[in-house]
This record gives sequence, C-alpha cells and structure tokens, in this order.
Amino acid sequence: MNKRYWVMALVAVLVACSDQDTGTEVTSQIEPIDIGAEDNQTVKLLEFTDAANSFEQLAHQQATAMLNHCTSMSGAVQRFLAESNDTNLTEAQEQYRSCYRSWVGNRLFFQQPFSLSDSKNFQQLIDLTDTRPFQPGYIGGLPEYPYSGLVHELDIPLTEANLKSQHRLMDEESASVGFPVVEFFLWKSPADDFWDASAEGADPKVVSRRKDYLNEANELLLQNVTEVGRLWQIDGAFSRLPERAQLAFILKSMQRLVMVELLNKGFEETVLAEPDWYHPAVISGQGRDYYEAMLTTLLTFLNPDTRPEFSQWVARQENLNLPMDDLLTSLQNAQEALQQLPENYPYETTRDSEAWQTARRSLAQATVHLSQLSGFFQVTILTD
Repeated sequence: MNKRYWVMALVAVLVACSDQDTGTEVTSQIEPIDIGAEDNQTVKLLEFTDAANSFEQLAHQQATAMLNHCTSMSGAVQRFLAESNDTNLTEAQEQYRSCYRSWVGNRLFFQQPFSLSDSKNFQQLIDLTDTRPFQPGYIGGLPEYPYSGLVHELDIPLTEANLKSQHRLMDEESASVGFPVVEFFLWKSPADDFWDASAEGADPKVVSRRKDYLNEANELLLQNVTEVGRLWQIDGAFSRLPERAQLAFILKSMQRLVMVELLNKGFEETVLAEPDWYHPAVISGQGRDYYEAMLTTLLTFLNPDTRPEFSQWVARQENLNLPMDDLLTSLQNAQEALQQLPENYPYETTRDSEAWQTARRSLAQATVHLSQLSGFFQVTILTD
C-alpha cells in the first residue's frame, strides 16, 4: 500500500478506537481529502499575512538559536580535538545534544522547499545534514566489526569532496557526513581508548584518521546547518511567496510534522519492535527529548495567548468548523503523555504503556484536525 494512504488508514483506526469511548464520530472528517490531488480551486483568504509573518518570525528566531547552539558544539569539538581528554569529550557531547535538539525542534520549518525548483538542492542539503536511520559500521569500527567503515579505508583521503561522494553510496542508510557522523565519534569513549595515539594497543594511523574524519564532519555540518538556517532570514524567500502559497506551506508543514515525523516515525508499532532502528539518536540517547522538541515548536506557533495570529485567522473563516481548542488539546495531551515515557524512548516501552497509547491516540486526533483544515482549503497533504 502507498505509504501516504497507509498513514491515513492508521489515523482512521486510531481515532475510531478512541471514539469507542467518547461516542464522537470524527473519522469521516478525513474521507473527503484526496491526498494525491493537485490544488484545483482558489479559496478566498481573509488576511493571512499576520499568521504567515508569525510563522516566519518564529522560524527565524529558532533558526538563529539553532545556529548559536551548533556553533557552540563545533567549538567544543575543536577543543576536544586539540586536547582529547574525557572532560572535553563530555563537554562536546553536551553541546551536541543541545545542537541536535535545536535542529530537530526546527523540523516544522524544514519539511519542504519554498518552490518546486528548489526541491533537489533542498533535499540534498537536508540529507547531507541528517540521515536517519543510519549504519554506524559504515562510518567506523564496531565491536563485532572492528575494522569496518571509512575510518579504516586508508586509500580514501578524508576530504569534504570524498566524504560527500561516499554519502549514501551503498544504500540510503550509509551516512558519511552530518549529525550521524559527529554523534558516532563523540560517543567513542573513554578518550584514552579511542583518541590517544600513544595508548597501548592503539593504531596511530587509525586514531589520526578518526580525528581527521571528525574534524571534517564537524566543519561540514556547521556549514550545512548554517545554510539551512539562512533559509529563514526575515524578508526572505518565504515572505515573497503569494499568500495562498504561504498558507499551503504552513498547512503542509504542520500536517507532515504530526502525521509523518511524530505519528508514523515515532509511534508506529514497529518503532517499539525495532527501537535500535527507529530511535532518533540511537548512539547518544535521550530519544524522548527530540519528539518533545518537535511538539513544543508546533505548540509555540499555535499558542493563542503568545502567538494568536493563526488561531484568530482560523476563527474568521466562514464555514470552517474547526475549534482550535480541539487541535491544541490533542497536541497538549500528546505532549503530556510524552513526558511520562522513558527518557530514552522508544527503549523500555511496550505497546501496553498507557502513556504511549495516549500519545499515539492524541497525535492521530491532531492529524484529523489538521486534515480537516487542509481539506477545507484544498491543500494537498504532504506525506512523502
């Protein structure tokens, strides 16, 4: 089955199950939405500019914060490479988590390019920055395969061009650059065992290549994160889109974040069966934080008290029966349930967990509300 339709089927089942308790009939709300259809009707908009500006300003603020976090991480990595001890390694790990959490928290804004003509370059940039899931053995040695990975390919110079050319060369999970590489190396600890060329049993060539690889990956990652962040300069490409295109961009981004990034990638039953594969940061851990970061950003944009522009715009739409309170309640319930899951979710979680069931059901309900909003404006749901 086409994945787009599978996800919608999952939503229908989850919401139907929840409605057995409430008696509310809501699954029919998603039936009129043709996921594969092109926009074919111009809908009159009522002053969407304020809501679009609010979205752009939040994106700019969070992108700026992300660049600050990732610049701090890059500096911490450089300090570790200059003096490879456990103190500096721990600091680099902490800075990595802050940078990566900020990156994931910005996924609402990086779901799609601003235009079809930008699609190829945009997707390539995102892929070079973060590829999940990934195969750690493609990067460097694993306990069961100690001489695997690019670290041990001594005939491949560790240059930016070479590392880019190796990215996803074997398959989609063969990451050679981006967050996965930096994460992989920063959790090679203790420092004496992996980063000291003079240590007993160490191979100086391998240690040197390990450092060179981390250095190149660290520099390239900061370049790419900076380039992605600059997409959201104030008065940039988004602000120049027509009002209709701005609306479509925001609705598609919200829909995909909840339906795909959270519900499908984070709360499909397969996630619990194969947590090693679906964990958002399998080596560094603290998986729950990253799902919370995505939800927090969406709730920040929709907050009627601190950012009322979108809620007020929805309230002005005639014939749109979408109480924003219902959408917000679903997302808040999901967030509260998430906070009750183990810190390193999806590890140590079973499908019998009440918190997991509540989070999953609440995300499905939020998907229904967002689908209703997208359907009202004939906006194609973006799930690929």
